[in-house]
Amino acid sequence: MSDMNDNQHLSDLVLARLEDSPRQRRSRDRLRRALEAAGRLLREGGLELCSIPEVAKASDVPRAAIYRYFPDRAALLSAMAGTSMERLGAVIREALEADDAPPGRLVERAIAESARFCDEDPVTGILLFNGPFGVDDRQSHHRKSRLIVETLLPRLPPGTSAETVALTVEIAFACLRYGYFRDGHVSPGIAAQASRAALAFLGLSDPSPRA
Repeated sequence: MSDMNDNQHLSDLVLARLEDSPRQRRSRDRLRRALEAAGRLLREGGLELCSIPEVAKASDVPRAAIYRYFPDRAALLSAMAGTSMERLGAVIREALEADDAPPGRLVERAIAESARFCDEDPVTGILLFNGPFGVDDRQSHHRKSRLIVETLLPRLPPGTSAETVALTVEIAFACLRYGYFRDGHVSPGIAAQASRAALAFLGLSDPSPRA
């Protein structure tokens, strides 16, 4: 799937999440164009380029029409990030629920799916590793993490606590974030290091042979 189609999908999902969603076709079309432009700006110039004035210019949508739904840049980024976090959590849950591998492999799979998703969807990578941008965005990150915890916990050894799994998720994503900022993407080597750190914290043996 192309970046543009990915971003169009994201824009539709953001629109669906808005409590005060626009009802008129013109308003929905304007807002969709603005969200698609925001995604392009993030991919092309990163967070520095993605401001509401720049989004308005790139989308040919009046600033007032954007401010009606997103009062500032943080609100715009939070809305996009919230949707991306839900997508990421759902992708990981779907992958793990269809996998009957032992616990160590499941942890590796969750981390590998996270790295793959962020590398294939640059906008999600930017929003995940640069955020949170505000209270709503922090809640979205927590919901993503809770979804992963709820998926992994029943498959881990008895006695493993939800808090331990939650801290494992934070450790793994901290490793992925380090690789993202160092290299501009999450390399297989960094994903492997994230797996090692997560497995060590959980007290699980590393199931993968290392060179």
